[in-house]
Amino acid sequence: MITASDQGNADLGRCRSSDRESPRLPADRRPNGHAAGTAWPARAHSARSARASTSSTYRLVITKGWTAPLRGQEDLGMGTDIHGFIECRTWTPGLDVGETAWVAAISLKMLVGRDYEAFECLFGIRRSGHWRPIAADRGLPQDASEIAKAGLAEWGEAAFGVTWLNWDEVTAIDWDEPALHPTNVAQYRQLPDQSLELVYRSVWSRRFARVSGVDTLTVDPYQVAVLWDEGTEWKDRDTVFRVERATRRLAVPPDSLWHGVWTVMRTLAHIHGDDAVRLVAWFEQ
Repeated sequence: MITASDQGNADLGRCRSSDRESPRLPADRRPNGHAAGTAWPARAHSARSARASTSSTYRLVITKGWTAPLRGQEDLGMGTDIHGFIECRTWTPGLDVGETAWVAAISLKMLVGRDYEAFECLFGIRRSGHWRPIAADRGLPQDASEIAKAGLAEWGEAAFGVTWLNWDEVTAIDWDEPALHPTNVAQYRQLPDQSLELVYRSVWSRRFARVSGVDTLTVDPYQVAVLWDEGTEWKDRDTVFRVERATRRLAVPPDSLWHGVWTVMRTLAHIHGDDAVRLVAWFEQ
């Protein structure tokens, strides 16, 4: 465990760059501009200095005293929304007896909204490289329901990430599968009995910048965890920061809005069969 005193930070009340250094990092995990074989110094910046900086690798947004960079299309202040339908293959008026076709059962907009961790974990959308997506960019099924085809057509070139996911694939997901590499820095409170109480599953704060030595102007907070090995810790009084690697269950919690999606699909599968239920989805910004 790395403590604040180990970092040479005698005054935890001030945010300054001194002789503190972060753990030495392999060359392929060191931010740009730091020579191989050397540790890189801390530069924990205030909101004012972040706002004034013109040399930052990322554009910064100031939110309640902390700075978070935005990347790619997110620089435009755009959010990503999901659209699509849960479909089931069944008989419908107009078909001969014994024939079936895919029919739109319910719009995904009725069940789920923006959920970027789930979007990436399941469909590879807004990628950080943390996950091997389950169903990325598969395109629109040729036998998609007419409602799904018309819904996608309405979005034209604005739609991207078109894909589908069968219910039998959902039931086969290993929700305990970990991410490909560390995903987040968690913050814990150390209790008198030395046990740890989770405060935040993912943190990006000035306090963390001070004790870890992370450079808030050049490091992407969505990628900060990959700079260290899983399990790396820093201690600051009764606070412990720990580098962790999430599982799919944390990215798509069972009590999230996706529970409603899975419930609808499960109910339809009980009636029509596991291989006769799927979701068809696309995204827009």
